[in-house]
Amino acid sequence: MALDPIEALAPTHATDVTRLLQSASQSALASIDIDAVEAILLDTNGDTARRRLVIALGLTDNAPDDLAQAFGASIALLATMVAAVAALAASRYNTVTNSADRFVIHAQQDAVKTLSKSLADTGLAISAAIERAIYSTASLSDRTRQLVDSIGLTVNQANALDVMRQTLATYLSAPIRIAPRTTDINGNRIPATPYRAINIDRLLRSTRGILSAAQRATLAKAMQNVRLRQDDADKLLSNHAGALRDFRLRTIASQVAHEAQEQGKLAGWRIAQRSGHLPADARRYWRTMQDEAVRHDHAQVPTMNPAGVALDQPFQTPLGQRMTPPLEMNCRCKAEIR
Repeated sequence: MALDPIEALAPTHATDVTRLLQSASQSALASIDIDAVEAILLDTNGDTARRRLVIALGLTDNAPDDLAQAFGASIALLATMVAAVAALAASRYNTVTNSADRFVIHAQQDAVKTLSKSLADTGLAISAAIERAIYSTASLSDRTRQLVDSIGLTVNQANALDVMRQTLATYLSAPIRIAPRTTDINGNRIPATPYRAINIDRLLRSTRGILSAAQRATLAKAMQNVRLRQDDADKLLSNHAGALRDFRLRTIASQVAHEAQEQGKLAGWRIAQRSGHLPADARRYWRTMQDEAVRHDHAQVPTMNPAGVALDQPFQTPLGQRMTPPLEMNCRCKAEIR
């Protein structure tokens, strides 16, 4: 069965947007002079350090220049997708669209709201990371690394990373002791064994409610290595920050592509209705994937709108009115005309 051309557009554009954002994120990180950031954090005047850090990190409106430019390029890409989807949706009703049509322009504006919010969230996270780096009591090296690794993360992701960093710093500060050679109950000799003089289980328990199970498992594995060094911890945390960053960027790209698809469909339908090729009383219906992964709030939307909604009316949902899916991040719902 051939894939619906409209359905085929979202994954392609999501991949393109992900690449744009990942490339920009990598460029932004590569351009940061770690030594310069560390030197700035030695400044005891918080206001001066804050201003200097903004310059050192290449921030524009609280987000790195590279990321801001990538968001701009992504917006242009999504605008193209909205126009393409609108044209495809309208063509099914023998209607031709124009990229300058007010319905298309309005749809393009709505489709990029999540992208704009994501850029703003990035700015907030970086601002919070700057404040933490200036006023934290952690070591200068940890403050610098945490600030740089926070680029491109959400506030919550950066907070979790900071807790992981503090946990490893606590572990690394514990002295290494040697358990004396002994013999077990079977008479087997157990050689002298080095260990860190710290209760690792208790240390990990203190992170519950902040770190995920996977993050605690990552720490537990790292702390099994008695000879763990600061360089090893820095590499582990940097790699984890990269994984968090890539996950966030892929999620953003998937979400905005989904929004562009749904907004484009609505624009095409409204143009077709205006031209008389779709009935004035045409109704839209909210469709879930109807599997076990559908969230409760999403499953309620069809029930709340049993007769569908007019093309110019929003759906009622447990989370408020929505003109189109998606309802939340990672939503797979679609709108359709029946």
